[in-house]
Amino acid sequence: MNHSHRRTHTHTRGFTLVEVMLAATIALIAIAATLTVFISLTRSIHIVSEDVSTSTSHRYAQRILASDLRNTSQLIKDEPKEFKIKTIVSNNTEQEVSYIFDDQKETLTREVIGTGTKQIIMSELEDCKITYLMRTIDPINGTIALKANETPNNRDKVSAISIALTTRATIAGGKTSNPAFLIATYQMRRPGSIVATTP
Repeated sequence: MNHSHRRTHTHTRGFTLVEVMLAATIALIAIAATLTVFISLTRSIHIVSEDVSTSTSHRYAQRILASDLRNTSQLIKDEPKEFKIKTIVSNNTEQEVSYIFDDQKETLTREVIGTGTKQIIMSELEDCKITYLMRTIDPINGTIALKANETPNNRDKVSAISIALTTRATIAGGKTSNPAFLIATYQMRRPGSIVATTP
């Protein structure tokens, strides 16, 4: 008996052009989706980073302002965008410190007079409003309150300073961040007069 051995040939079939094009299209869609997510995350991180930077800047400005104003012995200059104080420093000596808001440069600068030390404590400010407050006592019920000092050059009566800072809104990746606000009232430690108000 003659057995013939058949040879089995296995043919490896290749990819057709349609299959290659389909695979390439699916790969491109996956890459585009990944890239879109990456760009979106990068923009979000940039915006959050700017918010953290603004928050850190606000905390730094608050700390410096609080330190100077709480150790104030005298208010020397009280203008809408600038004030100068005499403050007591750590070695129990006095120094003159000036705070100036420059709306052209959008900065709040602290200058120690006589030392040449000038430092920008906040930048990218849209607005800065300084309100000088004096303590008043109501003669009827005896309550003490802070009231805006509406009399210019009435510095001896000022016992607190309120500062409202507005940062400029920033645009990152086509998105505009909200402006940040810092509003703080600093009580000066110097002996302040309490003014009786008339009803």
